[in-house]
Amino acid sequence: MRILRYVRPYRGRIALAFACMACYAVVNALQPFGVITIANTVQEKSGGKEVSTVETVGVSDASGSVERDEKAGKLDLIRRFAESALRVQEWHYLHLAIAIFLIFFLKGIFAFLQRFLMEWVGKRVVMDLRDRLYRHFHTLSVGFFSGARTGELISRITNDMIVVEQAISRVVADIFLQPLSIIFMIGVVVFMSWKLAIITFVVFPLLFFPLLSVGRRIRRNSGRIQSLLANLTAIIQETFSGIRVVRAFGMEKYETEKFARENRKVFDTSVKVLRSLSVVRPMIEFVGGASVAATLILGAQVFKMELQHILGFCTGVLLLYDPVKKLGQVNNLLQIGMAAAERVFSIMDTRAAIVESPRAVKIPPMREALSYSGVSFRYDDELVLKDVSFDINRGQIVAIVGPSGAGKTTLVNLLLRFYDPTSGSINIDGVDIREVKISSLRDQMAIVSQEVILFNDTITANIAYGRPDTPFSGVAEAAKAANAHGFISSLPKGYDTLVGERGIKLSGGERQRIAIARAILKDPAILILDEATSALDTEAERLVQGAINKLMTGRTVLVIAHRLSTIMNADTIIVLEKGRILQKGNHHQLIQQGGVYKKLYDMQFKDV
Repeated sequence: MRILRYVRPYRGRIALAFACMACYAVVNALQPFGVITIANTVQEKSGGKEVSTVETVGVSDASGSVERDEKAGKLDLIRRFAESALRVQEWHYLHLAIAIFLIFFLKGIFAFLQRFLMEWVGKRVVMDLRDRLYRHFHTLSVGFFSGARTGELISRITNDMIVVEQAISRVVADIFLQPLSIIFMIGVVVFMSWKLAIITFVVFPLLFFPLLSVGRRIRRNSGRIQSLLANLTAIIQETFSGIRVVRAFGMEKYETEKFARENRKVFDTSVKVLRSLSVVRPMIEFVGGASVAATLILGAQVFKMELQHILGFCTGVLLLYDPVKKLGQVNNLLQIGMAAAERVFSIMDTRAAIVESPRAVKIPPMREALSYSGVSFRYDDELVLKDVSFDINRGQIVAIVGPSGAGKTTLVNLLLRFYDPTSGSINIDGVDIREVKISSLRDQMAIVSQEVILFNDTITANIAYGRPDTPFSGVAEAAKAANAHGFISSLPKGYDTLVGERGIKLSGGERQRIAIARAILKDPAILILDEATSALDTEAERLVQGAINKLMTGRTVLVIAHRLSTIMNADTIIVLEKGRILQKGNHHQLIQQGGVYKKLYDMQFKDV
């Protein structure tokens, strides 16, 4: 029923398809009468042969001239009658041939139209559903993606959608067409012999109980197949993304064996579904064959029906079993499609953890201060931040330092509203960020992180990401400010160079400078630097740090760093440990205080 909501906008095409189905069912129901007509024609032709025999006998009995004249006149009369009857018979054959041709021609036309229309609707509905699912992905919180495998999400929007499309295209059509064909054909066989029809229809209910049982088994195993295919997709995605690590650690055999195990599970479960699918058709064929055999015996021996009527009735019964067989296949497809649809809708029913307030207002760029007030955050059962409070005045540089797992990156994620605090609040100019429009909040921020994400597009498109309407001159100015224009110009295609997936064609320092250019172009009021230079060598760090210094000018900056050399000039340095603020002050104050900051400083500069 949920899928039918997506079908509803195309009800005009579906109505036309249903009209074609109805015409197909009517034309199909005429075939038993064609069989009767052919049988009658065969009998008439046999009768015609008897006339020619009489004519031959008449000629052999002729004697005497008078008798020959009289008989010649009679023979001429018989000959003219026979020729006239033959012409009528030929005319009857012509009409019969035309009728047969028209029946099959119209069947073909109506079958094509209904198939094309329903396939079109199925593909269009899946396109709409896939678009909606992809849009829904972008409404979900970052935490959702942290707890899900990328490959499995890809499988939901690809493999599962293909199965749903097949279900829509064939199931919706056959659910209407096959019952309609059954109804028309029942009318035909009842018209021919209601007594035989009653006996024949006693067999039909015997089919439905096993079909329902088989359908439930197919649905259960089909859901498992889709889940296993998602695992396969996830393994492929993870392996290809980490192919360098796989090769460096010599894990090719391990990965191929892991894939083979999952692939075998898909095969074994597919065989179970195949077994269930394969048993339906023989079951219906067996019952249909037994029914036709019983019809022949009962029609000839009990009801004393003429042969042509028995043949017509049997044709009707055989044609009646065809839509029954297709309904059995429809049930199988329906169960497979429902299993896939359930997986798709389970994602669409997932609600975002971060929801914009209905009273949310658009917030202007920060004018005064950004403040964390008693912020705590719990991730699953772990308390990551505990009662964190500090202020950042406009234009200040505040650095966050501390050991791994202290909660530094969580502070940034809360500011961007990737998550919301468990308690406490984050305010910009005194306004809780949970009360502002998320787009206006993130629009005044830019982040440059250790792990730079570039898209498989041109350098121009990556720099202009977030500002796609920027003219090329603006892109080039941002690249120059980020110390990136030189290496970009040296590339064969310059700014039109494709960077590869995740920027794989560029070095780490080049990727960082592209990310800084992107941040410069956005011109944010608040800049977030998350370990922006920690993974670079000395030369790359020098170039990147120069670009960062230009980017930081005149902005409010929140810096997360392991290397203390990059934040010694910060206005305020906050030392975090196990989610709590242990120290706060500038570099000289913290050195004089001793404690954790002094220990970190001594560890990094002990050989200097």
